Amino acid sequence: MSDKFSTPPEDSYNYKDKPLEHFHFNNYTKEEKLDIVLQIERDFNAGMISISQLTWIYENKRFGSFSAGLCLDKLMKKNVLKRNPITGDKRLFNKEKSKFDW
Repeated sequence: MSDKFSTPPEDSYNYKDKPLEHFHFNNYTKEEKLDIVLQIERDFNAGMISISQLTWIYENKRFGSFSAGLCLDKLMKKNVLKRNPITGDKRLFNKEKSKFDW
């Protein structure tokens, strides 16, 4: 029986030359977790992370999926993405706060 994670897909996102671990079941320290989130943000701002990598992080529930969702939301708000790459409609990943949510 082969493990589906034995060979990472091409659009996986790596941290320290390994694909990101699952959101709940990981062995990252607090410093590494902060570094992963900051690395995703830096790569997004520099244009070095692709939409398929952001989608892979979010769909596979990898650590940093919330940050990946925020990055995809930013692309949808700037009209770089016309539709949500996962659902195929115009819903955002994170609901914007209304004036009643404060």
